[in-house]
Amino acid sequence: GCPANISVGTARLGLRSALLTRVGDEQMGRFIREQLTREGVNVYGLKTDKERLTALVLLSVEDEGVSPMIFYRS
Repeated sequence: GCPANISVGTARLGLRSALLTRVGDEQMGRFIREQLTREGVNVYGLKTDKERLTALVLLSVEDEGVSPMIFYRS
């Protein structure tokens, strides 16, 4: 989400960046960890939760000012 985007953006600007959050122990959680690492974000504070799935929000831009969201999490 937004905190991950900000951490990647600051890393791309050459600043030291880290993210404190939790992801699930599934493909999406592993992808997020790997991508943050590739972008230069410190993932020491990124914990893997074996009990929950990684939360996702899908955003559809349909028209100016119309952007419905679907939340997927448990």
